[in-house]
Amino acid sequence: MRTLILSAGTAIDVPFFDRYAVNAQRSLEQLARLCASQPDCRKAFPGWERQFGALVKAWNAHPENGMTGDELALIVHVMLLDLEKAVSIPLVVSSAANGDYAPLERAGSGDLHVDLDLMSSSIWCNEPWAGLDAKGPWDTDFDSYTTARIAAFQNACSPVPKRAEPRSLWTLPAPSPVPVLAFAGGADPQDPVTNLSDLKQHFPDSRTVVLPHIGHQFGIGGCVDQIMADFVERRTTKGLDTTRCDGAVLVPPFELTD
Repeated sequence: MRTLILSAGTAIDVPFFDRYAVNAQRSLEQLARLCASQPDCRKAFPGWERQFGALVKAWNAHPENGMTGDELALIVHVMLLDLEKAVSIPLVVSSAANGDYAPLERAGSGDLHVDLDLMSSSIWCNEPWAGLDAKGPWDTDFDSYTTARIAAFQNACSPVPKRAEPRSLWTLPAPSPVPVLAFAGGADPQDPVTNLSDLKQHFPDSRTVVLPHIGHQFGIGGCVDQIMADFVERRTTKGLDTTRCDGAVLVPPFELTD
């Protein structure tokens, strides 16, 4: 292998679901700080992050508008994956807290059911990387949702044939000489850069490029392509200019009205 490029990845020795709630909370808090930094958003939605946590607890105890708190958390989590949708979260949460469910209904479904195809079931139901044995508490607003999400995957996996997957096979190897370039969304609620924290230890010739405010889904246009092309041509991260995307992330305006 000449070069390796990762986009929104998690190391194979990091249990995915064990960090799921914490990563989602970190992403939500980043969005709250971004909203607070913009006068219009700060004025329109004071305390919306606290409202979200309160709604999750209240709706899990007594579902509202046919929705549980875990289903609300699922919708918010999915929106956090995409910056274009994330900027509508304060409106969705604040409106729901005031009894207006129209923005929430437009935001998507809170269906926690999991459908797995053949390849997905092979991955999620057998590989220890998935972390389906993770248990809280994680002390976040996403704790109950994460537990429900794990339970949904476990239910989907119940009829899937099991195969031996010793954890010894799911550890990163000794330092590899393969050059690695990793891209991560600065506000990714699923696979943030902290899920690759030991990358340098295992791949000494590696570089991580964090795109601020971006969630799990991103396409920054030409600058990312230019960095990747340069990396493949050079076959090393040494001397690689990763500043080409500095300032390229333009945060869309927060949605302020329904």
